[in-house]
Amino acid sequence: MKTKIIKNIMGLMVSVLVVTVGFWLMSEKSLAMTKTGNGNVAWYNNVPQYSHSFAVIGEAYVVGADNIVKTNSFGRGVHVDAYSATGSEYSSTVSGNVQNLYNLYNSSGAQGGANIYWPSNIEYYLCEGEKLQVLSYDDTYVYYWSPGFKSFGSNLYSCDQSVLLESHPAGVYKTKKEYVWIDLYNHREIATSTDYVGIAQILKKTLPVYQSAEFVGTSTKCYAYTQNTEVKIVDTTPVVSENGGKYYKAVIKGDNATAYLSCNNFYVYISEYFINYQDNNVPVPANYSVAKVAGIAEDWVLRAYETKDSTESFRSPFSPDTIIKTYPSMSDANRTCIWLNNNYAYVATKNVKYYIDKLNIYDIINNRYVLSWIPVPFEVVLTAKENWSGKQIKIDGKDSIIIPPNTGTYTLDNAIFEGYEGRLSRQGIEITVQVSGDDTCKGSHKLYYPESIGSISNYTPQNTKIKIRSSWMGKDYGSVLQYSTNKKFKNAKTIYPKNNFPEVKKLKKNKKYYFRAYNTFNVNTETGSKLIKGKATKTLAVKTANIVIAKPTMKTLSGGRKSITVNWAKYNKSGSYYEIVIATNKSFTKNVEKAKPTKSMPSIKFSNLKANKKYYVKMRMVYRYYSDKYMSKWTKVKTVKTR
Repeated sequence: MKTKIIKNIMGLMVSVLVVTVGFWLMSEKSLAMTKTGNGNVAWYNNVPQYSHSFAVIGEAYVVGADNIVKTNSFGRGVHVDAYSATGSEYSSTVSGNVQNLYNLYNSSGAQGGANIYWPSNIEYYLCEGEKLQVLSYDDTYVYYWSPGFKSFGSNLYSCDQSVLLESHPAGVYKTKKEYVWIDLYNHREIATSTDYVGIAQILKKTLPVYQSAEFVGTSTKCYAYTQNTEVKIVDTTPVVSENGGKYYKAVIKGDNATAYLSCNNFYVYISEYFINYQDNNVPVPANYSVAKVAGIAEDWVLRAYETKDSTESFRSPFSPDTIIKTYPSMSDANRTCIWLNNNYAYVATKNVKYYIDKLNIYDIINNRYVLSWIPVPFEVVLTAKENWSGKQIKIDGKDSIIIPPNTGTYTLDNAIFEGYEGRLSRQGIEITVQVSGDDTCKGSHKLYYPESIGSISNYTPQNTKIKIRSSWMGKDYGSVLQYSTNKKFKNAKTIYPKNNFPEVKKLKKNKKYYFRAYNTFNVNTETGSKLIKGKATKTLAVKTANIVIAKPTMKTLSGGRKSITVNWAKYNKSGSYYEIVIATNKSFTKNVEKAKPTKSMPSIKFSNLKANKKYYVKMRMVYRYYSDKYMSKWTKVKTVKTR
């Protein structure tokens, strides 16, 4: 029966191939056009794609030989060949434009041509990160449906894509189970709670398995935990597999680098042999240092001892590069005390390699960066370099700073950022902390400092406001502008400019003010988000104006027939123009007429007024200064009667 099914499926797949190749042969002329780079390939989009009627039991995610998904990377690829899904019958229907294998031709140097197999082999390469529809599986292979290759866009990337069209028809394929993560819908147990009893440190790359009895202890995997990952354990009651070994129940969060898992919260089982378990109810002793296991072969594990003087050792789960917590005060030249599975243990000191762990920004104190790391029992060296070029720069006036053993903090002087202000990739500095004499045991952290405003200046000051300007100021820079009548900025007021020319208002006339500005941004520290301030500008002293406009002198008023003529004394050179208002009542609300003669005019005539009517007249001088107007006081109101 199995042989018959395979033959039937292979026969139908060959038919699909013939149809596909047929389209290619019928379109040989159009295909030739694509060899120039951008030919008309509309024919290509009409090539049928095929769907299937198989029951999909899960999904598989291509991860390659290292079990780590590399997004936008081909890795070494995964070789597959045409095969059948046993126990099912094949049927297909034409479906839409399936954009499969888009990544394969989405970058320069894509695999194709010499790296692609020709039609007779019905083989192709998978990209890491690709998702497969799982139809079946056995101890060695995963069998999945592939809808066949289809160009992502209307134009072929190159004529080699026609080879993909031929060599990758729709059908059932297989790939080795070791090259994928498997997410089987019917076999996973959805997590019902967020509670957990402890944290397990993964000591080497580990492949957890599903909770079902048929999977525990087998090679079937759904996810790859990398070494030193911390995993939540929900139950320490060991499950014993038929193949030997005990397993702890853990919860998958799907928080891997690619987040390809479609279910983010389900249970799996992890071998107790590959974890360092820390119970929630057992506190980890303080004052530890961090190190890695070193000096043993890749396939070895480290021997451990219950006490410093024990002669009997046991096989620990530690392998090369496992991170371990050590206690220098309880260690000596021969044995190093470590924390293993909720208790102290000892390992050979020669196999312990200290390094700088958790180098972070601890806090911002007095506007200075405070760095912290887990102390090590050796001197450490601090050095600095500029981010962009890697050029070494002095740190606090020295090429390097020596930090005593068992010290885990250092406060930087802001002078180190001189010339490196800003948050772009070409700005800022990188601090490196390393164990003295060992450049392999180090950590580094990039630090940034607010952009320097440089200097500030002012437009011509006015009576009650001053406009400040600068090139590097505004909302995007977190700018702060302070001003005060006190040179030491006592009782200073603050504004937050939205652009690089803020206006400071409500000032006092004929008063000296002092201004300074700086930029800021927030920094995430271990003690919370903290504000760091950039270098302040030099103080700018500006005196507000004392603009006083003299009141004009109304010389004569004369009434004519339905008219009034106003004469005034010699014009005021400090003004810009006059404002003259007339009305038939003293409050200037009835029959109001206005005029704005220039300052060079000695008189003005109002016409078309009411006859035999008494009018009230007043005038003032107006001085326009940039966007502001300054007015003199109104003259004394005078009256005149028209004829």
